[in-house]
Amino acid sequence: MGLSINDQASFSLGYDHSRFGKNKREGQTIENAQIQPVGSVLFGLAYRLSMQTNMNLILGLGATRAAPEVSIGIRFPMNF
Repeated sequence: MGLSINDQASFSLGYDHSRFGKNKREGQTIENAQIQPVGSVLFGLAYRLSMQTNMNLILGLGATRAAPEVSIGIRFPMNF
């Protein structure tokens, strides 16, 4: 879900969920291995720096035990 603040900035909110199968070693399932769900709540901010450059900032907060507690990402997509 996204919301435009003005013509240069926008805010987004999302949820990312992945599921990882049981771990294996040399083709054999490891004893007591479990399926791991990994979920994160994502908050994003996008800002247009110029006509060719944007800045995207993403903050992720872990929603499951297997997810990292906090993750931060920054990107600068550019058009040429």
